[in-house]
Amino acid sequence: MKHLIILALLFISTNCIAQINISIKSEQTRQSLPYATVANITKKKVFSADASGSILMAADAGDSLVISYVGYENKVVIWRNKPEEIILLQDDENMLAPLVFKACEKMIRIKDQHFGTEKPVNKFGQGYFGWSYGFSEQRAVKILSPNAGCKVVSLSFWTEDFTAPAYATSTPMLISFYTVVENDSFPGQPFDIAPIVYVPTNKKKQTIHLDSLNFRIPAVGCFVIFQYIMDEKYIWKMTTRDMNDGTEKVIDRYGISLKACWMPENPLLVKSSFVNQWFAPVKNSSLKYEAEFSCCK
Repeated sequence: MKHLIILALLFISTNCIAQINISIKSEQTRQSLPYATVANITKKKVFSADASGSILMAADAGDSLVISYVGYENKVVIWRNKPEEIILLQDDENMLAPLVFKACEKMIRIKDQHFGTEKPVNKFGQGYFGWSYGFSEQRAVKILSPNAGCKVVSLSFWTEDFTAPAYATSTPMLISFYTVVENDSFPGQPFDIAPIVYVPTNKKKQTIHLDSLNFRIPAVGCFVIFQYIMDEKYIWKMTTRDMNDGTEKVIDRYGISLKACWMPENPLLVKSSFVNQWFAPVKNSSLKYEAEFSCCK
């Protein structure tokens, strides 16, 4: 009997979910990649690394992990039951440098207000930007430039808390910039700009000052991509209703909503960590934003 108990304990211990420690670094420079994303495809859960590029997460041997970071190629790893491991990501050779233009004699400020019509995009309201726990979605919207060579000075967007608790407002997010591919309505390659870590304020209007980046975009504009950093201390509970059978369930969410607007010509795009494909989840729905540019007169 004693031997049977020992064997049973061994079986349980080898089949429970283990805590693993992963450090994510650049293969070329060996520098840490802060807030990299680790998606456990097997368990349908997504995690964010911390500021040092490290993450403590749950995984079983045999789980399929996808590690990603802006400007680097995604890496698929089958976990081999190691307690810790360093994951090296390869630079994405398709990453594009920002456009550089010669200085002009006089610059003028131009403001683009992408407000559309502020009305509900569906029967549930303005359109949520939060995530269910374990489902990381990137959100992308196209920023239109007045003309070629304009420098992006600032970008503003609006938040709505709905039922989120006060602490959810301070959930940090990563913001990155991608090219607009000609004859394609989806993001292309990332510009050679490190992702911006932005912590929203308790004000409705959020403004990110980008003047120091000296980032100039082509006339076709660029895509701005938002993604929450999934730190468990920011999780909050939300009761939702299943659209098929009407049953209620409680889910974990991150962050708060971004205010939407009605603008069919520039829809808000979504891409999940589990499906590497952009799509517009709500027809005619876009993100309310305001961009300020500095352009040659």
